[in-house]
Amino acid sequence: MDSVKTKSVDRSRYGFLLEVQAIPTVVRNFRWSDVKAYTALLKSLGELYGAPESQEQQVLEYLRQPNLHPQRDFLLAEAEGALVGYVLISPEAAIGRMVLGVGIHPRYRGQGIGTELIGRALEHSKELGGEVAHAPASYGNMATRRLLTDMGFKPVRRYWEMRLSDRIKAPHPQPPEDYHLYSFQPGDEAELTRIQNLSFGASWGFCPNTVEEIRYRVNMSDSRPEGIIFIARGDRVVGYCWTRRLARDDKAVGQISMMGVDPAEQSRGLGRMVLLGGLTHLRGSGLGVVELTVDGHNQPAIRLYQSVGFRRRAVTLWYEKRLR
Repeated sequence: MDSVKTKSVDRSRYGFLLEVQAIPTVVRNFRWSDVKAYTALLKSLGELYGAPESQEQQVLEYLRQPNLHPQRDFLLAEAEGALVGYVLISPEAAIGRMVLGVGIHPRYRGQGIGTELIGRALEHSKELGGEVAHAPASYGNMATRRLLTDMGFKPVRRYWEMRLSDRIKAPHPQPPEDYHLYSFQPGDEAELTRIQNLSFGASWGFCPNTVEEIRYRVNMSDSRPEGIIFIARGDRVVGYCWTRRLARDDKAVGQISMMGVDPAEQSRGLGRMVLLGGLTHLRGSGLGVVELTVDGHNQPAIRLYQSVGFRRRAVTLWYEKRLR
């Protein structure tokens, strides 16, 4: 365990040297007993939604995913008896990528805590064999964007956050001849893994999923088997739309979590059909507002979403730093 020391921070780009009186801070590895305090930190950062009594369970469910190793890859910063910052590394060894999620309590920004956390995370990422580190930041989060830039990250990708309002009524899907829609059934985990990896194999930043990972996510509390819609030709799945139900402070909203079509079956309108199947399910569940995230470089997908009423509401930037 090390403390973040009091130091002078070079702000020469602003024309002056700023003296920062750093608060004594300890950076250490996550322990499962930290879940309650970590939940409180996420709430202070506006990163949790839904009923307060369910938020701690949401955090536990997320951290227990089979691809995460919190006690090894999760760093926390403590100051004045509270958790004030974090960086969580999500290793994607199959593609040599390490995804960093970072957050610093607003009161403790500018103290060098973010620099310490990310510096430690980058070193650990190298030890894990990472070739590149990626980190997201919302376009309006200037503090995180500045921190990442100062640590040598560069923006490389722009993702659109889109929303379909309850004023828009999507038409009912009518699949082409020889194709049909149906919902996920227990035992379909391997087929869902296959079509997801096939659909996104050439996409930026995509790491192939394992059946174990998919099985866990299918059974997470925000997912329902009947909300995973397949489109098939005969008995072969050629596309899918994975919907979720997300909690918000005032009401639940739907989400198109993942959606893809076999590259060999594209340009036949199947993406639109399976998307409408997902929207029909969400509307039938009483969810009027639907959200999704899409790569800003994927113009065909953006046009498809816009054609049924989705509109951009925010932008998330992805930053990159080469580790080797």
